[in-house]
Amino acid sequence: MDVLLANPRGFCAGVDRAIAIVEEALRRFGAPIYVRHEVVHNRFVVDDLKAKGAIFVDDLAAIPRGSTVIFSAHGVSRAVRADAEARGLRVFDATCPLVTKVHVEVAKMRGQGREIVMIGHAGHPEVEGTMGQSDAGIHLVESVADVARLALSPSVPLAYVTQTTLSVDDAAGIVAALKARYPAIVGPKKDDICYATQNRQDAVKLMAREGRRGDRRRQPQQLELQPPARGRGQSRHARPHGRSRRRARSGVDRRQGPRRGDRGGVGAGRAGAGGAGAPARDGRGLGA
Repeated sequence: MDVLLANPRGFCAGVDRAIAIVEEALRRFGAPIYVRHEVVHNRFVVDDLKAKGAIFVDDLAAIPRGSTVIFSAHGVSRAVRADAEARGLRVFDATCPLVTKVHVEVAKMRGQGREIVMIGHAGHPEVEGTMGQSDAGIHLVESVADVARLALSPSVPLAYVTQTTLSVDDAAGIVAALKARYPAIVGPKKDDICYATQNRQDAVKLMAREGRRGDRRRQPQQLELQPPARGRGQSRHARPHGRSRRRARSGVDRRQGPRRGDRGGVGAGRAGAGGAGAPARDGRGLGA
């Protein structure tokens, strides 16, 4: 049996940076180090950091005063930052730089007097953090149907931002619906969706397409299984998996343990048959 591995795959630079910040804090200050929300949706990485002394919490109230806390790559709201200061916590910010860019966009758009439509998934920590950059005037949509339900006057100045880990295809459809209903709506100067997210989605689509077509140098093959390797609550991989299922009757990616040096162009790497291994710390596991 052949096993195809999507290439590129695994952690983005923002997640690698966040994990490195937690490990450096543990090295400098010792355990315990508190982390607000799981630093990455990867059970292997989270368990490894727990074993080293990291404690993951959802509420700053669970952290003793004066302790060290790290904000995860997903970012936090202004209210969370104020709460951390009020509790006398030493804060290290592991927010992904691209997420920070979106936060800056929200502040700028609100400063221009615009209402903001955020495209994202309700309950996702990144969405909660981004919407928390403004006390009012920001509205969440998850689908084209949600755009139709928006109760915003066309005369109101509007702008939109997106969650950084969305499906590129799905986000494009929602943006098109927003522009059709609100022609004057403006977006960010550059796309908010992470380039690493897009590259991985493209790799999954290519694997599905090439697997369906078959390898001309060998016997034609049909992809049999394509389970996404992802953590619970993770946006980055759920949507591309759905897209690939629509592009091929079924897919593949029974993964082996990830390895260094597989950051090549979009496509599929080939590995021998074998059991799935735990994603390695080197960035070849799951994204945020």
